[in-house]
Amino acid sequence: MPEPEKAYRTEAAMAVKPDFDITPVKLTVDFRGGNVYQAHVGIYNPHEHITTKEARRDIEGAQEPKASKLVNLRNWLGLIQSGKALSECRFRVPTNYRWPAGGLLTMLSSGEAVLLHRDAGAPSYGDHLTAGTGLGRGENEIYDPRKVILREGLEEIMFLDNDGFFVPDLSGGWLETYMQKQGEIEANLRQRFGRLTSRQGIVKKVESRMLKPRAEIVIADAYIGGREDEPIATIHVGSVNIDPQTRGIDALNVLQFGFSLDDIKSGKILVRDAEGLKTPREIVIAKPQELVNYLRDGTRYRALSVRSNGEMKESDYSYPLTPVTVTALTQTTKGITQTEQMELELKRAVQELEN
Repeated sequence: MPEPEKAYRTEAAMAVKPDFDITPVKLTVDFRGGNVYQAHVGIYNPHEHITTKEARRDIEGAQEPKASKLVNLRNWLGLIQSGKALSECRFRVPTNYRWPAGGLLTMLSSGEAVLLHRDAGAPSYGDHLTAGTGLGRGENEIYDPRKVILREGLEEIMFLDNDGFFVPDLSGGWLETYMQKQGEIEANLRQRFGRLTSRQGIVKKVESRMLKPRAEIVIADAYIGGREDEPIATIHVGSVNIDPQTRGIDALNVLQFGFSLDDIKSGKILVRDAEGLKTPREIVIAKPQELVNYLRDGTRYRALSVRSNGEMKESDYSYPLTPVTVTALTQTTKGITQTEQMELELKRAVQELEN
């Protein structure tokens, strides 16, 4: 019988080694009646996944898969999702990355992105802005990463007022998954509202919508009971990010709430970090195009900062963005690919050293 240390390491080594199989991009008609470019991605062998921090560290410290293949994969995903590559890109590559993870980029009706500022001591991407994302919990979320997307996206950034908190009023398409998770999500948000305000809160619905991506990555699980060349179950439609630092594969969507920036500034609607209750993170609200301009040329972006005590400050900022946030932003504005982001960050680092 293996020692406990070796046992969990053996389990972790087997935990997440999905292969990606990207098909040619096709122009299709989606359920909303519009044309959209889609690339189908088969994910193979995703059945076991990480459920402990120890196992996660083990995967993150494991040997990297062949770098050239991963760069190729990340580059293709970025090009497809930014609408810059619509040619054939069929290949399979083992990633040895964690799966699943995911979340939502939260948007306001007036067009701004609502992001969280990770403090300098965060385990990864300290002093960066990030969308509401995180790791899957339990076996049911690995079979359906949309549940990770909804839980993480809705439980990290909370909209509230004096009476209660808001949940999106969603219907249609794959969003029946949200309806299945709604009770659990609302229960978690009610608990967090109580901790934030020391009051009982009522649940309020606000008109919201999932934004249609520029080009969709359709994840089809080809492993569950079917032939590998005939994926049988679509489990995600949206964006996919591969993160080189945290070794995560994130499934992403963009959710636009029916609140405007003026609603936040006037105090009619409050926005808070619902997850960092002990050490609340700063909320930063900025226009997506200005964030992308910052990535391209270093131009500081105008943003509204909202702290946990309600203090608001509008100023120019230069917080960098996590890769998962950049990928989600490609769906809201003229995007920037993951490879471009890496090149720009390297260029800025060299310039800082020279100065």
